[in-house]
Parts: sequence; structure tokens; C-alpha cells
Amino acid sequence: NLKEIKINLIFIFRTNIAETSITIPDVTYVIDSGFVKYSDYNEALKASAMVEDWTSKSNVTQRSGRAGRTKSGQCWHLFRLEKLNSCSKIV
Repeated sequence: NLKEIKINLIFIFRTNIAETSITIPDVTYVIDSGFVKYSDYNEALKASAMVEDWTSKSNVTQRSGRAGRTKSGQCWHLFRLEKLNSCSKIV
């Protein structure tokens, strides 16, 4: 008597969408790598480039808030508490 169980999981992993004000229905899990990518002008190359850097405390808080907007959820951070404490408050 095995019953079929359907489970729909939606994850957000390492993306700036986890910091926007957009609510994606049924997002219950956010996996935060602790990094952020942004476009920056490289004076030496005279061109824009994507730069990867550690996130800020405000970004971490915002990412955590994406999990469970419409129902309960969780956010996992893939970095140590010491790293979070050394991050700037705002990027």
C-alpha cells in the first residue's frame, strides 16, 4: 500500500534574485554562498567586468528573508559565522 507522494521544492542558489523585492511563489529554501557578483568598471582594461566579492550583512539578511515568504522556509549559509561578523554592514 505505497502511496505516491509528490514533493515540489524550489531553491534559490547564489543569485541576486534572493535579494530583490520580487516574491517567487513557494520558494522555501535559499542557499547563500556568501558571494555577490556585480558589474564594475576596470580602469586598467578600460572595460566593464563582472566582479565577485563577499557579500555584506545587509545582503545576508535580505537573502534570508526570501525563504518562506508565502510559507515556512529555511536559509542555509555556506560560510562561517566568523566570516559574517567580518563582513561590512552594507556593500
